[in-house]
Amino acid sequence: MNMKLRAISILAMTAIAASAGSAFAQTDSLAKTAEQVTMAENPIHLQSTIVGIDSANRVLMLRDQSGDVMLPVVKEVKNFDKFKVGDVVDVYYKNALLMDISKATGDKTDRARVDTTTVAPASGANVVAGFDAMRKVEILATVVSIDAAKRTITLRGPQNTVKLDIVKNVDVSKLKKGDNVHAVFVSALAVQVSQPAATASN
Repeated sequence: MNMKLRAISILAMTAIAASAGSAFAQTDSLAKTAEQVTMAENPIHLQSTIVGIDSANRVLMLRDQSGDVMLPVVKEVKNFDKFKVGDVVDVYYKNALLMDISKATGDKTDRARVDTTTVAPASGANVVAGFDAMRKVEILATVVSIDAAKRTITLRGPQNTVKLDIVKNVDVSKLKKGDNVHAVFVSALAVQVSQPAATASN
């Protein structure tokens, strides 16, 4: 699966409602680190055609040469209600990143997940006009595979199997296929959704 479709499949996954209440301890330092790393990542550009709109859940169904994808759009993107089926749109998003991982211990081995969303105005040198949305996901999962060379890891959680990029300071050398782990990752929703300049000016 290429980077673009892998990233969007993770974005679609994070739109699924999670169980209420936190099953894991959350720290301010991890949240700040997640925000810093996510904000520093360059957004990835996708141009596609809208083939469906779920207005109630603010989800766009998009199609490009690689196939169809679903992309949740945060409420801070104000122009959502102006889009219609057939529109060609520019979408910017960021890859999902593994922020922390450790072996699950004791009786905490049943796969589960908790989602927390943070939204803030985009700022800094590496962002485009619009909004950044960061969703932090804490998950009890099983390791499916690890690619040490490419620094990616695939985890099977309670709802989906996801492939994540591993940030530089996370050590996965002691993990192996089949391990039950507690992992924290962040995935982005839309940074910006807009019509291409040439189309918008017509």
